Amino acid sequence: MKTLLVLLFALLVPGCPPRTTPPAPPAGSAPLALGPVAVQAKIANAIAVTINEVVPLLRDIEAQEGDDVIHASADEPTARLRLAALESRWKPVWEAEKTLRLAQGIWATALEKGGDRDAAAKAVLSTFCKFAPLLPRSVPRLSLATYLCEGVP
Repeated sequence: MKTLLVLLFALLVPGCPPRTTPPAPPAGSAPLALGPVAVQAKIANAIAVTINEVVPLLRDIEAQEGDDVIHASADEPTARLRLAALESRWKPVWEAEKTLRLAQGIWATALEKGGDRDAAAKAVLSTFCKFAPLLPRSVPRLSLATYLCEGVP
């Protein structure tokens, strides 16, 4: 529980260096047994804040790439083709972002109204780990995703 909490909060701290070796989990603990509702609520909120901060940055990056494509194109048909290719490249990012928001919402509901909190938390982590690799390398907020997602299905 403490390991995941520390990692998720480190994910939110700009400039936080990734650890070179993962901390050892306490003997006999499940890595995703997140514990009390209060702890999970803080983690769920942290993930929501991260999503809300990263998505505008992604939209800016996509818009800048679109502007670059338009300015680099010799004519309108070429620009349209290149913009269609750009849109195709970003489509998986936006689909994964939508899925992550949905999973996070299900987790928040489980925390507020009861339900299988641990299953919902695992679904959020799994979804996050599918979302993070799709992002441009210039997104610093998710720099710990590789470490956090190691071994997550």
